Amino acid sequence: LEITKTAEDVNKPPLGISEELRYEVTITNTTNITAFNVTVSDTLPLDAVTYNNDYSTNPDGLGTVSGSSPLVWTIPELAGGNTAATLAITVTVKSDPDLAGQTITNTASVTGTNVFDPPGPATALVKVSWDVTTDTNVLTITSPVDGFVTDLRFAPFLHTRHTIRQHQIKSA
Repeated sequence: LEITKTAEDVNKPPLGISEELRYEVTITNTTNITAFNVTVSDTLPLDAVTYNNDYSTNPDGLGTVSGSSPLVWTIPELAGGNTAATLAITVTVKSDPDLAGQTITNTASVTGTNVFDPPGPATALVKVSWDVTTDTNVLTITSPVDGFVTDLRFAPFLHTRHTIRQHQIKSA
């Protein structure tokens, strides 16, 4: 399974208090085997944003979405062959003047079973931050295999896509 996450200032940068921020989490099954019980867990930063149950999925109505932090998107099955599904979440930055100049951090992870035979979980972790001071996005990727962390910074006007691939090793 691949997880890709983006953050976009709905009102165009720079991001300010009381403005909307849209996160998109895309899950892609890069195998040829159907993934079952795919679960995306998105830890929304509720100390900095308000979530009013404003989300959509593509394909429309795929799976169920519940909670707020973590927000959990459960997909019963995701076909193989590079099939993708996207969850779009809109939040509002709180009207707190203390948030000015702060970084908003959002973390998401994905797990699924039966991605390979024999069944077993696969997990990847992506954290997207918006550095208000430098007006840049920060993407932090943590490898579930060795814990290696990579931080990538990019300007808000760039449409950048980053991918994590997690492969599970079969049991002997």
